[in-house]
Amino acid sequence: MKTCNPTKTTTNNGIALESLKNPRGQSAMPTTEKVISIRADDLTLVDNEQAADIIGVNSRTLMNWRSLGKSPRYVKCGRNVRYRVSDLKAWLDAQTRNHTGEVV
Repeated sequence: MKTCNPTKTTTNNGIALESLKNPRGQSAMPTTEKVISIRADDLTLVDNEQAADIIGVNSRTLMNWRSLGKSPRYVKCGRNVRYRVSDLKAWLDAQTRNHTGEVV
């Protein structure tokens, strides 16, 4: 019977993976059950309705902004549109103004 010892590998895109080493010291494929989220906002995806709720607009308005190029950055997953929570926060920060006459 082979025994495997989990060892930490380097982080990749904010995810720390634990891989298994077999008794001969060779690395096996990383396991998905040991994935540890480091930056949760970068990995959390929300749909159009949820994103619209987060930024406080109607979902149809967000769809319109997306077609005009005014919306926050988004991710296409097949036919589905998803927004990263971190991108929504960054977009909101970019919309912040000190006074009404401030130029973008």
